Amino acid sequence: MRRSQADGLAAGVGIGYVRDENGKLVKKKAAQSDDIYVTDENGELVPYEPPGPRRFTEEDQERCDRTRDQRHTRSWFTQELLKIAEGRVKVTREQYQALVAFGKARGFNTKRSPGRR
Repeated sequence: MRRSQADGLAAGVGIGYVRDENGKLVKKKAAQSDDIYVTDENGELVPYEPPGPRRFTEEDQERCDRTRDQRHTRSWFTQELLKIAEGRVKVTREQYQALVAFGKARGFNTKRSPGRR
């Protein structure tokens, strides 16, 4: 990596202090232009170009689906409580208490009193 020193900053430094026209020290960022070079297969210095975005494959989608199925989110918890409240799902008292305990452990159904913060 090479940085141009035309802006008054040392090479490799992102932020520095320079004097303005009044002699006051002012914080200045280094210019972020095409001043990063890498060597290519021929050994020549060429400007660095980052690779393009990678396509989202079917394997990526399967992995996302698996991890989504493994975790219970806040919206899942809210939907389950809504189903129970509307009577669409019948659960035992122990199952309901387990669901509420799970929500408390994950921080989903904690209400703060207005006087405490």
